[in-house]
Amino acid sequence: MTLKIGLTGGIGSGKTTASKVFESLGIPVFYADKEAKRLITKNKKARNQIISLFGNKAFTGNDYNTKFVSESVFNNYDLLKKLNEIVHPLVFKSFNSWCESYSHAPYLVMEAAVLIESGFHKYFDYIVVISAPENIRTDRIIHRDITDTKSIKARIKMQFAESELLKEADFVIINDGAKLLIPQILEIHHKFVSLHKY
Repeated sequence: MTLKIGLTGGIGSGKTTASKVFESLGIPVFYADKEAKRLITKNKKARNQIISLFGNKAFTGNDYNTKFVSESVFNNYDLLKKLNEIVHPLVFKSFNSWCESYSHAPYLVMEAAVLIESGFHKYFDYIVVISAPENIRTDRIIHRDITDTKSIKARIKMQFAESELLKEADFVIINDGAKLLIPQILEIHHKFVSLHKY
């Protein structure tokens, strides 16, 4: 039976970097945030629900206005919750369909920023959390998104604290710039491959 692995961590922790390493090992990775944006654009019902929540500015032509929606939910938990209630079930349904195409793999990975917050973590065999100090995460986001520290701290505050994510972790990958990332991922990879054999 193919194992399902949830990979999560706070913004700037290095989820995508770790995911690319898993992919280089031949493991299929489902990028939940990327798929969410695709579904929002293509799913007419979801699109209409989001417009009713945020207004027409939620889309620029046919494109989802990620920046506008993100800024709208940063300090509005109720709005964020309503958005997640629209998007998360669609993404999880898409993930389940995707899994059927990779039944030959020893395990599959879903990379998702809000895996635990959404409650979907309980549907996975194992949870891997990428851990990194907040100051390092902040520096990474500044270089990646060219934004200011205040905005980043607001985004971090909207997510679960790392301590909450770690409570649900079966495996932890430390991505602090000091501990080597690849050996940690290889150790976890071999563990999952061996578990798949039984």
